[in-house]
Amino acid sequence: MRRSRFSVLKTILSAAVVLVSIGVGSAQQRRQADIDLQAAIRIETVDGDLNAAIKQYEAIVSKYKSDRAVAVTALVHLADCYQKLGDGKARRIYEQILREYGDQAEAAALARGRLGSPTSGAGESVARRVWTAPEGAEILWSRVSPDGRRFTYEMGNDLYVHDTITGADRRVTDVAAEPGGMGRPEEAAFSRDGNLLAYSWDKSNRDNAWEVRLVDLRSPGVPKFRTLVDNGAFISADAFSPDGKSIAAYIGHNDNKTAHIGLVSVADGSVRLLKAVLGGLDANPRFSPDGRYLAYNFRDEGSFQTDIHVISVDGTSDVPAVVNPSEDDVLGWSQDGRQLIFASDRTGTGGLWSLPVSDGRPQGAPKFLREASNPWDLRSMGLTASGALFSALDKHENYGIRIAEFDFNAGRFLSAPVDPVVTFIGKNRRPAWSPDGKSLAYLSDRPSANEYGPTLVVRSTDTGALHEVQIKLFIYAELSWSPDGRSLVVQGSDLRRVPGLYRINVQTGEVTSIPVREAKDASWPDWSADGSKLYYRRALPNDEAAFVEYDLSSGVERELIRRAGLAAIWLSPDRRFIAAVSRRPGQRDSLLVIPTGGGSAKEFAQVTERLGFWAWAPDGNSVFVRKPSGEVLRVPVSGGAPQELGLKTETGLLRVHPDGKRVAFQVTEPDRPSEVWVMENFLTISRSKK
Repeated sequence: MRRSRFSVLKTILSAAVVLVSIGVGSAQQRRQADIDLQAAIRIETVDGDLNAAIKQYEAIVSKYKSDRAVAVTALVHLADCYQKLGDGKARRIYEQILREYGDQAEAAALARGRLGSPTSGAGESVARRVWTAPEGAEILWSRVSPDGRRFTYEMGNDLYVHDTITGADRRVTDVAAEPGGMGRPEEAAFSRDGNLLAYSWDKSNRDNAWEVRLVDLRSPGVPKFRTLVDNGAFISADAFSPDGKSIAAYIGHNDNKTAHIGLVSVADGSVRLLKAVLGGLDANPRFSPDGRYLAYNFRDEGSFQTDIHVISVDGTSDVPAVVNPSEDDVLGWSQDGRQLIFASDRTGTGGLWSLPVSDGRPQGAPKFLREASNPWDLRSMGLTASGALFSALDKHENYGIRIAEFDFNAGRFLSAPVDPVVTFIGKNRRPAWSPDGKSLAYLSDRPSANEYGPTLVVRSTDTGALHEVQIKLFIYAELSWSPDGRSLVVQGSDLRRVPGLYRINVQTGEVTSIPVREAKDASWPDWSADGSKLYYRRALPNDEAAFVEYDLSSGVERELIRRAGLAAIWLSPDRRFIAAVSRRPGQRDSLLVIPTGGGSAKEFAQVTERLGFWAWAPDGNSVFVRKPSGEVLRVPVSGGAPQELGLKTETGLLRVHPDGKRVAFQVTEPDRPSEVWVMENFLTISRSKK
């Protein structure tokens, strides 16, 4: 399965300091302080107006000077702004934080790191951009060579290598020559001399036919590959051993629940399993410089806490090295082998840490190396032999939620869209109105204890108060409220990465699995009018799909329709009908209406252009769809030609308020380009012999 890289590094290089605690004061004061801070952060990071942001942060320090947590958070941001401007005031503010706010541990640690204090052990580190990726390049799974000269990236399902000295880009795979023209690369690893490259290859694009392949980069053109392992389930090529004889790998199994850390022989492809780990874990094994040990990420079942273990390559020892109730992610080893470098969010904002080690065992407590500030969404590409940390700033979309008034009879907006959410700007998506219209639920992709799943937020439409719940799911989406307003049903994956449908208690965040058949193929769940049943889409072979009714009490399922090309389910306001778009190759898109109470589906329109569902009209007599051009059409469910409204918009799917007059929808801001960054001079390496 394609696995998300840990988000610890997202917080390491974040331009924003997460507000961990607000001191004393009323709930209203704390809420207002958060609003003021987020408004200033938006001016700093979104608008890019540093001088205006400085004025805002200074005002916050003055206004909330009795609340030390708020004041010091504003001071950290204030210093950041001056640092970006190259103004020496930044250093004075960091010194002020250490002098006057030493009791604020997180902020003090950040100040020490940015001042390059003796406790950091790193001096003046430097972060710089190495490469801006061309359009279409993906660097999420990129890896750097040990000498820092070359790194991998993906484009058009082929793997490329970029040379930072010559600027040349070389294609090392040929997906067009694969059976059926299918396949895609993922993790890759360079040998110590940089001549060999091992990489994971998904033969079918279906997460069930993975190989580890090996190429010699000294060969001209697209090098011929040698298959080392044909695993079936997912397998990664994470790191070459220093002697070049084996490759550390995360080896998945078809049950998607168990996996192993193992070694793949470069000579014959044989596999030696070292340690069983949780299925779906991004174990990220890394060799020590002498090749005797592997450091890897470890997580207990049902836990959000990721620790780091060190296992000997002969399998005789496995030592918990970094154990902390936080998110820790192994990055690699120092050149002298005496430090294990990892990322951690234990201070609340993220940072780089070093653990002294000897013979595979910790030799004391971890030491804070530094916190970095630019940019914030980096994913580790690995440490070079000289101790430089390469990171990938992958292309990123900023999401937002908007609310507006809409006249469904006239087919036009009556008011300009407004953003009801003023916190975690650019991180909020998937709005859904509660049945009584008094709440708006949405997902917020903010830094949190669960580095995968978003935070569920329920906002009061009357007061603006936010109820936030961290959901214990790996990932989830498609929020649908139960008729009684107490639950949400979602499509997602649990902590074992097992996909299915889940019910969430809105108040407590408690998660209950819904035992539908073939749960991994279930999507787009929604409720019946009385809340006793669910309707969902089940994916079938050969591009077919079925819409299924599931009785929550009896577990009995009933297929409403089975057909090729069925897209998502959209229930009418009274829950009596499902609208769907049917797409079949070589045919026009058609609009279907399926009665939930039983009976045949009815095709009520055909169009020559591809359609996207937009909204049901509140009266249930028509649906609104959107063309690729953005033009919106109204289509009567009883039949008849689609009606042009003269409305053209980039607005996606509408969520209609129960009053039928307001709508909520998600917007997407332009992507920023993918970039490769390097951080240097943050390690102190011993030159003495061991």
